[in-house]
Amino acid sequence: MASSKSANLAHRLKHDGEFRMVAKDWTGGFRFLIGDDEEIEVAMAQGEPVEAGLVARDVVTIAGPKAIWDALFQTVPPRFLNDLSIA
Repeated sequence: MASSKSANLAHRLKHDGEFRMVAKDWTGGFRFLIGDDEEIEVAMAQGEPVEAGLVARDVVTIAGPKAIWDALFQTVPPRFLNDLSIA
């Protein structure tokens, strides 16, 4: 069963036009591992976020310590922590 944060993220992605253009036709999913305690995941089917659980293939996982995620999600993150590709 998806966590409330996973469900919230899936809902937001369904209404994000830029994400939908980039994710077009993608089947797989992604998972954020926040420290040792929290996991947020979204499954994708043909470019649409879906309620089903993640499949074993084509899942992108991004993991890091909770302190990094906390800094990344600040309203104004510290320099170099404003994008996942930099963090």
